[in-house]
Amino acid sequence: MPARTDEIPPELVVDFDITDPALAVPHERLAELQEKTPVAYSPLHGGYWIITRYDDAHDVLRNWEVFSSTQDQVPRLTTDQAIPVEIDPPEHKNYRDILNRVFSPRRMKALEDPIRARATELIDGFAERGECDFAAEFAHPITSATFVSLMGWPSEDAPKFEKWTNDLLVGKPDGTPEQDTAVRQAANTAVFEYFGKMVARRGEPRSEDVMSVLFDAQYAGERRLTDDELHRLLWLLMIGGLHTVRGVLSFGMLHFIRNPAQRDALLADPALAGPAAEELLRLDAPVAIGRVVKQRVQLRGVTMEPGDMVLVMSSAAGRDGREFACPHEMRLDREVNRHLAFGAGVHRCVGSHLARLELRIALEEIHRRMPDYALAPGAEPSFHHSQVRGVESLPLVFTPSRKPT
Repeated sequence: MPARTDEIPPELVVDFDITDPALAVPHERLAELQEKTPVAYSPLHGGYWIITRYDDAHDVLRNWEVFSSTQDQVPRLTTDQAIPVEIDPPEHKNYRDILNRVFSPRRMKALEDPIRARATELIDGFAERGECDFAAEFAHPITSATFVSLMGWPSEDAPKFEKWTNDLLVGKPDGTPEQDTAVRQAANTAVFEYFGKMVARRGEPRSEDVMSVLFDAQYAGERRLTDDELHRLLWLLMIGGLHTVRGVLSFGMLHFIRNPAQRDALLADPALAGPAAEELLRLDAPVAIGRVVKQRVQLRGVTMEPGDMVLVMSSAAGRDGREFACPHEMRLDREVNRHLAFGAGVHRCVGSHLARLELRIALEEIHRRMPDYALAPGAEPSFHHSQVRGVESLPLVFTPSRKPT
């Protein structure tokens, strides 16, 4: 649908491109919109509304009848709807019930030791050097390894998913639009070819991994999932499981570098790793959550029409001073932290427990093994910006240490 800029009051139209690399750390710009134009409109990528205040974001995310999840990508990366994030009730519940088994507390508890072992192994790989590119050598590989472990796929395939998800979300920023599209399409094709090979093993004997759960699952108790449904569900698990956690973790390192008192508090009390994960999710929620308007509605006196796209800026909502005291400060002792990093309502992220587990374990192991990390002299982190924000490179230095015996 083309942007309908001519129909929008000019005071609501803003220059905000969700894919602009200059907005990879968008907090200042979003704070400005939050105060001056809390319901703003960008004419780019077909046009979309930008929601920045906490209360508005919370209401939009919970009201699926008006703000549907059936289209949530700006710009769109795939032609098929992702399952179940782009499916509304009542069908949504049938898929959600299946995924609840995938992310059951028992299954998440079983992942704790493998995640910790992988974190330790990764740190062992650079601890004696006293330097690393944290994004490339820790944040990216630990999430990819967790994903393939959860799925029961070969551990040596984890680097493939690092590259594929990066290509899907980042594309080729320094290339032409045609080159950028080609990179994304090639990654999408490779991903679905891989999924096809895994789904083709449906009839083979399996251990009790996620694929066995998905193969045996019953949609509404009536039938098994089709190959196409499995492909689209796996795509969502991949995107949701990799880039979000690695972004929060890398941004989190920067927050701790800039807030030494908070890092000291975590070093003195490792039990603060859990609250620290919540605070990092609030400060740098990595996903701008998409919705499409299903029926005419007014929000803060602004009329939205059916077919309009909406982006809920969860990172801005997490820094709304109407909801959070000292919203731009990192506070590990924050008693109430109802951030929207995982969304809200029926579409709230089903993998939130796994994300929290990965973040907590990573923070524990990092601060146990390399507590005095700092940005490498003369180095600057590099970022990417899209609906999923992230850190591409984060050069760190720290006191070298040997592998524990």
